[in-house]
Amino acid sequence: MKAVALILALAVITGSSARAVPQAEDTAHEVWMAIMDQAHGYFSKLDQKADGLVQKLNVCPQCASQISRELDALISDTIQTKLMPYDGNSPGDFTQDLELVIKKYMQGHQLDTQAKEIRTQLEATNQELFELLSSLATKIREKIKSIVDEVEESSTA
Repeated sequence: MKAVALILALAVITGSSARAVPQAEDTAHEVWMAIMDQAHGYFSKLDQKADGLVQKLNVCPQCASQISRELDALISDTIQTKLMPYDGNSPGDFTQDLELVIKKYMQGHQLDTQAKEIRTQLEATNQELFELLSSLATKIREKIKSIVDEVEESSTA
């Protein structure tokens, strides 16, 4: 009985000193709502500015027609400068470009072939040089060995 009373007393004491922690779901919902409010405010301001611009254009019909002409000119200039080179009216240019690409490819292919030939020649030269150096090293070893033998014979005699 004393144990139950002790446990109950500890539960009451710890429960009374506990702090309330907000739930994660409530915090996430509040953050989401704050973000939504900011987005709504941004789009509302944008809508108001667009409405103001439309009202200014309606007040000044000459301004609207001038803007329309400038936009048409800008669009036509952009089409002429950016899209006309691709309209297909110049097949001669395409043929010249294709010939140039083929020529460059063939030059690259010839360079690859030449590089392979040079590599083969270098490998053969490298092998010959290795064999020559090996034979020279063997001769030098034999010469040094004979000199050492002569010195040993003369020192023992």
